Amino acid sequence: MSKILRAVAKSSAVTKVLQTVETSSLVYQIIQTLPPLSLLVFSFYIGCGVNWILVDALFAIILFIIICALFYYAQDLLLYYPNEPATSRLFVPSPSHYGDLNYENVTITTTDGTEIHAFFIKHYKSKEKPTIIMLHGNAGNIGYRVGNANRLLNECGTNVLLLEYRGYGLSGGVISETGLYNDGISAVKYLKSRPDVDPNRIILHGRSLGGAVAINVAVQDTCSDVQAIIIENTFTTLSDIAKRVLNISLVKYIPDWCYKNKYRSIEKIANVRHPTLFLSGRF
Repeated sequence: MSKILRAVAKSSAVTKVLQTVETSSLVYQIIQTLPPLSLLVFSFYIGCGVNWILVDALFAIILFIIICALFYYAQDLLLYYPNEPATSRLFVPSPSHYGDLNYENVTITTTDGTEIHAFFIKHYKSKEKPTIIMLHGNAGNIGYRVGNANRLLNECGTNVLLLEYRGYGLSGGVISETGLYNDGISAVKYLKSRPDVDPNRIILHGRSLGGAVAINVAVQDTCSDVQAIIIENTFTTLSDIAKRVLNISLVKYIPDWCYKNKYRSIEKIANVRHPTLFLSGRF
């Protein structure tokens, strides 16, 4: 069967018809990239004398499917920026740049075996203080958030765990939605295992993409005893934010199943039972 399909794909008759179409160069290139079965269907339509309007409609559908497939596989490049700036995977600014901070370089092994990097910045009365897990946005590394952690330490009197997602900074692994959720859950588990942390006073703080991670972590049974969550400038779902940020009409018609990363926070937030602070602002 496969030999027959390849023969159809190379058929001089099909090629001749394609080359006589006014937009032959564009159509011909698209057709040549399609699998043999698509060419067989196309040849059948031509052989039956189907109106070119129907053929155009068929190609519009095929082209839309191709665009959706490209959009699906290109999403990670559009969403995650671990290499911004260019040295982010090589150099992570240390908390020591902000004075005499009491901190530890920490490696956390997640439930799927990935080793992720974190800074644990300790209050001098760490056991008596809450601990905030900072879940960062989609670019850079945790070194660029040490200033925020320093203010939380000095002005709020808390410990801070600056978590670096897999694929970011000095963390191993490959970035994915499921992986980031796993990283957040593993950070909570890690803090509960430390004797110098009160396991009943852990707070999640998610900014932007980190807000989606924090919401997902908060609804897990293993993290139900988290004390509170702080959500800063996050979004409802990735498809919603894509339609607003990309500002391309075609994106509005891309179905939800074409989104490789979904981050459906709007469907999860109703299940959050913790005290929650929402922060949002504009420049």
